[in-house]
Amino acid sequence: MQTLSRRSAFLFLSLAALLWASFSLGQSGPEVRLAELTYRYVTGGIGMGEGSPAERVVFALNDSLARQMSGSIVAAINRQWGCSLPNEGMAVEKGGGLLGTGGKFKPKTRKLEPDKIHVFMRVTDFGQGGTTGFLYHLTGTQPEQEVPYLITLECKAFQGSGGEEVFSRTMQLELRKKPVPPGQYALRRVPALPKHFVQAFDSAVRRFFTMADPGSLSLNVDPVCLWVEDSVARQVRRPIRFEGDGSVVRLAENPGMEWTLGRPETRKMGRVDKTGANLLGSALTMFTGVGSEKVRVTRHLASLPMQAKEQPEPYVFHIPYLEEERESRERVRTPSGTGTTTSVQTTGDRSLERYIDREQAAWLMLGADTIARFRLDYGKSAQFSNLFRECWNGSDTATRVPMPAAWSNQGSFVPIYITGQLYGKPFTLQNSRDGFQMDMYYDGQHLATLRVTEDRPRDGMLYRNDADARVLQALAMFTCLPFSSFRINP
Repeated sequence: MQTLSRRSAFLFLSLAALLWASFSLGQSGPEVRLAELTYRYVTGGIGMGEGSPAERVVFALNDSLARQMSGSIVAAINRQWGCSLPNEGMAVEKGGGLLGTGGKFKPKTRKLEPDKIHVFMRVTDFGQGGTTGFLYHLTGTQPEQEVPYLITLECKAFQGSGGEEVFSRTMQLELRKKPVPPGQYALRRVPALPKHFVQAFDSAVRRFFTMADPGSLSLNVDPVCLWVEDSVARQVRRPIRFEGDGSVVRLAENPGMEWTLGRPETRKMGRVDKTGANLLGSALTMFTGVGSEKVRVTRHLASLPMQAKEQPEPYVFHIPYLEEERESRERVRTPSGTGTTTSVQTTGDRSLERYIDREQAAWLMLGADTIARFRLDYGKSAQFSNLFRECWNGSDTATRVPMPAAWSNQGSFVPIYITGQLYGKPFTLQNSRDGFQMDMYYDGQHLATLRVTEDRPRDGMLYRNDADARVLQALAMFTCLPFSSFRINP
């Protein structure tokens, strides 16, 4: 009798479930249609055009990663409206807009189908800091704090052919890279490791659809660093950190050091004779009508003092450079009483270039003693011409992944190469692995790697415990030189 009662109860519950399912189907809402799913990456605005220094890696251009991102969006839409839309990918396109704003989101609602909900979704990828980030590329500097990677999520839904808006939401996503581990070389074009980027994007999409007013979201992601074979194999890897305000630079821990930047001075050292070239150009213009330029080259010497604490005599860098002024000339025919007078005249169009004087070495003095002679050049040395093929987060070797050549920093900064003799031994400073980190070699040994922002050392990694404090201080002072001042429109 008890078994029969259980069977009756089971049949009753099954019948109730079927009736409820039938009722639910009969009460289901309108069909949901994904009318638009677009991923726009901004290239317009101030200097953000294709080919500019602000070129960057856009993960949505990778089919596999784009598929994962569109999957996150479609899954969230299905949860939001209780539907089962398939993941058919998303349209990826270059966008622009005034000052790189991406343009206003205006879905096309003229031909909507009746009794359906039409969902329009747009993701706008502004890159690292948008136009703000470009200014750092333009000046060749890096801010003290990492500029966030900006993405805007926008979604609107309309019901019926009348286009009644039933859903509207916008959210700003900021991806902030965690600090780069000391001694590592950050990849500036890449927003995050691919796996971490997709995970962060999925988290943002979930928040976007689950919160009525998502506002903005800031997520921290691991940095992306070059994998260098010796980056984890060194016997000595001691982090060092610099402090200071304004013109003061200080290394608090052993070996302690501190110095203050003085006021730079510039002197004119005479002109480079261009008489022959100017006369030849003038004659060419006079007889052929082909335009030429009048060139004037002036030698300059920049003197940059730095005063070390507990050191009575100052350090002074002396760097020779050239300024080249060019003025366009053209042939002019002027009617006169006896016919036509022909002359060569300047047009008023001028240009100025500044570059290092390669015929003269620069030098560093400590008081009356010359402790270093060196040459400063802008370009990549053969020492760092090898191609890097992997990247990681700078701390966990399990994060190593292949790195396409387009992820490299090359082309996004001006390589600086300094070589010479310091205290009678050879030294080299080079930044071409990263751009904002300076590798320091002394007497054939890799002494340190320092991260440099706004012409100041911030932190780094010391690779030798027996490093001479006076050598390390002199090399660190090099990072305070205003390298951009010696290179204008070369």
